[in-house]
Amino acid sequence: MADLTSLIGALGGEFLPGTVVLAGAGCGDVGSLTLDVLALLRRCDALVYDALVDESVLALANPGARHIAMGKRAGGQSAHQDEINLCLATLAGEGLRVLRLKGGDPGVFGRGGEEAAFLLTRGIDCRWLPGVSAALGCGAAAMIPLTHRGLSRSVTLITGRQIGGDASRHWQQSLALGSTLVFYMGATQAAAIAASLKLAGADGALPCALVRDGGRPGQRLEFCCLDELATAARSLGGDGPCLIMVGEVCAIGEELTALRAELGRLTATEVAHG
Repeated sequence: MADLTSLIGALGGEFLPGTVVLAGAGCGDVGSLTLDVLALLRRCDALVYDALVDESVLALANPGARHIAMGKRAGGQSAHQDEINLCLATLAGEGLRVLRLKGGDPGVFGRGGEEAAFLLTRGIDCRWLPGVSAALGCGAAAMIPLTHRGLSRSVTLITGRQIGGDASRHWQQSLALGSTLVFYMGATQAAAIAASLKLAGADGALPCALVRDGGRPGQRLEFCCLDELATAARSLGGDGPCLIMVGEVCAIGEELTALRAELGRLTATEVAHG
């Protein structure tokens, strides 16, 4: 334990008073937190965190750190981005070591670029630490390979909030290449996503997957086809973050999940019969 403590203490890089680190807390609970981010959690003076950061991660912060919730959550009460920017600048101006903690990765729909630009143009030094993004975390949790030889050579990350209108034009090339499409924050837009993809030429039988609360103990997973996407999104329930994956690789995930479930049943039977 002493060796691990020493290792973590040496990680995270320089963290000077009056600076900000924009860091990703990963997808789900504390298990996907990087050691670099853990190191800065223990050293920060102020922790500014998003709504998607798990409580198990927040519990690891320096006990003396100031905790400031600055969540941005679709459909709920959220801090305006200008408020968040000003909060970070004010805390840094007080000479604090500020850790801005985001769910997933700060560069993937995390507005990390906006916050970094705001701070740096005002002479406040900041840098990024990566986190496990929802696409990677939920893909792994659902056993869905985002790329697969012969099926998918690319991955497209899309915000589900901006689906509609003539969005179908943008999917034609991706569908033609067999790209895996990953929609963030897309549960409420499932019907529009399916309609846009079908307008772009997608087959209604195209495999899909929905992951709610990915990487957390209460994770919920649903496999379906594109024609059933809206119905599956409604039946999934819950109000946690939901990721939608579309592409042939989802069929692989469904098959692997079924095989693992069967293996679990066989193993349990073997144990029961000793």
